[in-house]
Amino acid sequence: MNKRLDLCEIWDLSLPTHPVHSRLYALEPLGMGTPHVESLTSYLARLAEAHSVSLRTLAKQELLPLLKREYLSNPFGNSLDAFWIEAARALNGTGALAKDWAQSLEHLTLRKDLRFLTLLPWAAVLTQQRLLRLTRAWCTDCFMEWQTAGQLIHEPLLWSVKIVSVCFRHQRTLLERCPYPDCGTTLPVLTSYFCPGYCSKCSRWLGVMTDFSKTSQTSSDQWHWQVWVAEMVGELLSHNRKLTTTCELQ
Repeated sequence: MNKRLDLCEIWDLSLPTHPVHSRLYALEPLGMGTPHVESLTSYLARLAEAHSVSLRTLAKQELLPLLKREYLSNPFGNSLDAFWIEAARALNGTGALAKDWAQSLEHLTLRKDLRFLTLLPWAAVLTQQRLLRLTRAWCTDCFMEWQTAGQLIHEPLLWSVKIVSVCFRHQRTLLERCPYPDCGTTLPVLTSYFCPGYCSKCSRWLGVMTDFSKTSQTSSDQWHWQVWVAEMVGELLSHNRKLTTTCELQ
C-alpha cells in the first residue's frame, strides 16, 4: 500500500499568478534610440487608432479624468479644441504638461519609456521659450520612404523642435502647410482626429512630392547650417533614453 502511495503524483493546488494587464495597449514607440524617435503627440494618435477611437474620445474617456482635467471635456464648450491649438505642442516639451501626460500614458499602458518621446530628458539644459513649433512640420520623403517600406507612419519628435527646419536625411526643407492647392492649411500639432502622415483638415496623405526646394529659400551657407543643426538635435534625441537621472517622473 505504501509503495503505491509513493507513486502518486503530488498536485500543486495553489492558484497561478496572473500577469497585470494594462488599461490601454502597450504599443511599442517607434524610432526609439534614433534621431527620429516618435513624438508623444504622434504616439497618442497611434494609440487612439489602435483602439479604433478618435483622439478626442481617448483623451476624454481615459486621460482627462486621470489628469483631473475634466473641464476640458465640457460638452457645452470647445475647451478641448482650444487646448489642442494653444497648448498641445507642450506635450512634447520639457514642462509639467509633458510630464503629466507622459506619466498618465505610462500608467495606462504600463510602459516605462514614454517620457523619452518628449524633451523631458533635457529639461535641465533647455529653455521652454521658443523651443517647440506652434504647428506641424514634416518631411514628405520620410513619409514616402516609410510607406514604401511598409513601416508604421509616425511623426518624429525632431520635427516639433522649432530650430529644426530641414530633414538632414533627405536634404529637404520641412513642409508646414498641406501641399494640396485647394487646402494649403497650416496644421495644429494636435486635433481631435489627428493621424500621423495625414492632413487634419482635408484628411489627405502628406507624403507627396512638391516643387519646394532648398535653393529657393536659403543660401548655400545657410542651408549647410540648417542641416548641421538638424543633425545635432537628432543626435541629442537619439540619446534620450540614456538620460534616466534627469527624467524621473515622481
